[in-house]
Amino acid sequence: MAKLEENEQVYLNMYLKAFIQFLIIMNHLFSVSRQLSKEKQDLKAALERQAVINQNLSQEKEQLMFKLRHRDSCPTIHLPAMVQEIAPR
Repeated sequence: MAKLEENEQVYLNMYLKAFIQFLIIMNHLFSVSRQLSKEKQDLKAALERQAVINQNLSQEKEQLMFKLRHRDSCPTIHLPAMVQEIAPR
C-alpha cells in the first residue's frame, strides 16, 4: 500500500508541475494578447489621424487646383510663387 501511495505522490507532483507550466503559458498568452490589443488600438488611432491628414491634403489640393484653373478670372487670389512656377499655362 505504501508503494501505491508513493506512486500516486509522484504522479500528483508531475500533474502539478504540468499544471503550473500550463498556467505560466496561459499567463504569457494573456500578456501577449493584451500587448497586441494595445498595439491594435495604437495602429487604429494612427490610421484615423492619417485619414484626417489625407482628407485635409485632398481639400487643400482641390482648393489649389480651383485657384489654378481660375487664376485669370480672379486676379486677387494670391498663389504662392512655387505654385505659379509649376502651373501649366
